[in-house]
Amino acid sequence: MHGVTKSLFKAGYLYWIQMEDMCYVKIGVAIDVLARLKELQIGCTIDLKILRMSPVANMYYAEREEHHRYKDYRMRGEWFLFPIEMLSSDAA
Repeated sequence: MHGVTKSLFKAGYLYWIQMEDMCYVKIGVAIDVLARLKELQIGCTIDLKILRMSPVANMYYAEREEHHRYKDYRMRGEWFLFPIEMLSSDAA
């Protein structure tokens, strides 16, 4: 592909990180999700937890697709506000 570097096709994880006891979720990608959680927690006064984590062959494609799939719930950037029913363990 012209103009696209191979680094865009890295395998890794698609994650949902939730603000504890709230319906705000960050949908993103990382190679090391636990390290990413720690980075995000530094700037957040509310405890964060990993809600979902799935291995993907192409992190950036998976992230783009997930953001598009849930675009109606987007609040700002990579943060989404979901109904509580969507965040239950049965809905995962």
